Amino acid sequence: MSSINQRGDALKNVPNAEDRLAALEQFTVCGPNYRRRVVDELGRARRMWWVESAGACLVTAEIAAGLRPSSDYQDRHTEAVYKASPGSASV
Repeated sequence: MSSINQRGDALKNVPNAEDRLAALEQFTVCGPNYRRRVVDELGRARRMWWVESAGACLVTAEIAAGLRPSSDYQDRHTEAVYKASPGSASV
């Protein structure tokens, strides 16, 4: 596990985090796609110190945005699920 020295480091260690966050951006600004749950989960992910927890919050945000199946929620703490990035084509 990589060293986590400051808040936000955990999220940086999630594979493809930048691409995944970019896909969620449209759900975080006022407009027809805005979803408060996405904003809440991204906030939790940024505050997490552990990679697994940040990844799990990111998965939950992607589920709330409709980018992942809801069945991923049950397994969101497993490495295979939180590392799997949803396709940007589904945005």
